[in-house]
Amino acid sequence: MAPWSGQGSAALSTLLAGWLPEQRWFAAKGSGEVEVGTDCGPRLVDPAGRVGIRIHLVTSRSADGSTGTYQVPLTYRPEPEPTLSGALVGVLDREDGERRWVYDGPFDPVFVTAWTHLIASGGEVSTDDGRPCRVRGVRLPGAQPPDTRRPGHVLHGEQSNTSVIVAEPDDPAPVIVKLFRRVQPGRNPDIVVPAALTEAGCARVPRQVGWVEGEWTEPDGSTAWGHLASMAEFLRGSEDAWRMACRAVTADEPFRAEAEALGAATAEVHATLASVLPTRPVGPGDLASTAARLQQRLDWAVDAVPALAPYRAAARAALAAVTEVGSAPDLQVVHGDLHLGQVLHSGSRGWVLLDFEGEPLRPLAERNEPDLALRDVAGMLRSFDYAARHSVLGLPDDDPRAVAAAGWVADCRTAFLAGYAAVSGRDPQQDAVLLRALELDKAVYEAVYETRHRPDWIEVQPLRHFERAAIHTRAVESFEHYVEGIRAAGGEILAGGAVLDQGELAYGHYVQPTLAWLPDPHHPYFSEEMFLPILLVSPVADLEEAIEESNRAPYGLTAGLFSDDADEVRRFLDGIEAGVLYVNRKSGATTGAWPGINSFGGWKGSGGTGVAALGPHYLLKFLREQSRTVNGVEV
Repeated sequence: MAPWSGQGSAALSTLLAGWLPEQRWFAAKGSGEVEVGTDCGPRLVDPAGRVGIRIHLVTSRSADGSTGTYQVPLTYRPEPEPTLSGALVGVLDREDGERRWVYDGPFDPVFVTAWTHLIASGGEVSTDDGRPCRVRGVRLPGAQPPDTRRPGHVLHGEQSNTSVIVAEPDDPAPVIVKLFRRVQPGRNPDIVVPAALTEAGCARVPRQVGWVEGEWTEPDGSTAWGHLASMAEFLRGSEDAWRMACRAVTADEPFRAEAEALGAATAEVHATLASVLPTRPVGPGDLASTAARLQQRLDWAVDAVPALAPYRAAARAALAAVTEVGSAPDLQVVHGDLHLGQVLHSGSRGWVLLDFEGEPLRPLAERNEPDLALRDVAGMLRSFDYAARHSVLGLPDDDPRAVAAAGWVADCRTAFLAGYAAVSGRDPQQDAVLLRALELDKAVYEAVYETRHRPDWIEVQPLRHFERAAIHTRAVESFEHYVEGIRAAGGEILAGGAVLDQGELAYGHYVQPTLAWLPDPHHPYFSEEMFLPILLVSPVADLEEAIEESNRAPYGLTAGLFSDDADEVRRFLDGIEAGVLYVNRKSGATTGAWPGINSFGGWKGSGGTGVAALGPHYLLKFLREQSRTVNGVEV
């Protein structure tokens, strides 16, 4: 097949400019009109000589000025192929007058055969015009060469790459080829890390078979080298952890044993990586640099997703706490984007981790740097929350199914951390501040990713984590504000009054239940809804004064009294302005309402109608009144 040049090359660029934005893996969606530049592309050979095969490494430039390099293998057929209609890129007329039907290569069996042969043979191909653009297959030493005659089929649903399973139905050694769509200069961790684990004999990853590497021209004209595709063992009969987890939470089935085993598997992979690839201690400036990068990414995310703006200040405070951490585990090579969708369960191997490419939106150079293993732990903890919330989309938080899903998440988190600690020898909760910051950072990344690829998920997934993190942080700040205000007003903290942030309680937002005395019964704090575990007391002369002071508050949900004097009890019940009253009930007399014991409803600012939920008048709110007049017949 003759090279595309001149008018033909321009026609191909125009064709791809319309096709690329429709692909899930194209990163410049929604950024305006796209310009595409193409090279001639190294050519693979169809043994039958009928189909042209080219590995195009194309550059895109969006209206906003952003650029990218994408791998677009194409096949050129002299007539349409009905079985490939879903992979049709378009139709081109060549300069010699012949017409070619152009298809997305991974869907074409002719390309799959040629690509597999390239890896099996360790072959190399280059452009026809001698420009710096070549592609080379590499087979890992000792790896069994794949059978190039086997058929392939594309996995659907991937966001960033295209994977093809190459196997016969009963093939004892199937392989999977992952073609990286957006390519960047340098070593791809999805090649380097699985290869190192394979050579170390780690059974927690699919065995690496080989890869494809190449050379191309970057948008700025410089020559670049990097990885283009990987080939690894395909675990037939395995099931991904995401489906297993979603099924369990939907059926309200425990997932503790699976989560604990997954934690152990993750720790095993981390330990192996630390033994075969470089590590280094956390230096004096590393945590400050980490905090700065986390905050930069937060700002980037807020710019990309304006819905995050209300949470910026609280999130920055949580991330800034990283600078105050005294020590941290060594930095090492990690997975970088670990979640339930990156894990398979094999009947013979247990949990197996895959897709070590890292977060697709992060620069490749950054993904290759040693990192905190806690990043993978944080990713998996976030993923448990994803699975649970995916199963209760649209339900309010107080729905019994949502409550059960929240409990499921808590169990999974506890079990995963326990499994990880048992193998690693270090409980991730010892590094609670770092873990909390990395979970928040993961939500930052997810918010941008979901906005670009699955915008319907943003309100129920990453944004929910922002809301929880921000609200909880603000609650602690509010607690500290009230404690300081009590002391400033001449009051005294009789019990509690402290934030609990040591040991296991460092992970999360915990405060001590607090009992405080204020000398002035008219202090504004007595009339504010704190929504905090703070109970205020103040001296009064008698019951009448106590009722009077209590009734000053603009709210009136609950009230309680301890007394063995029947007259006092009657005066309290008749005089207090609240909707739910308790007398001599130590478990709830002054600490709030207990639904299921009394009907539930407040007075004044705590209720608009005076009708309590589940009370005698409550049913009438759900009925319709109907008056009837019937004459002349008895009914």
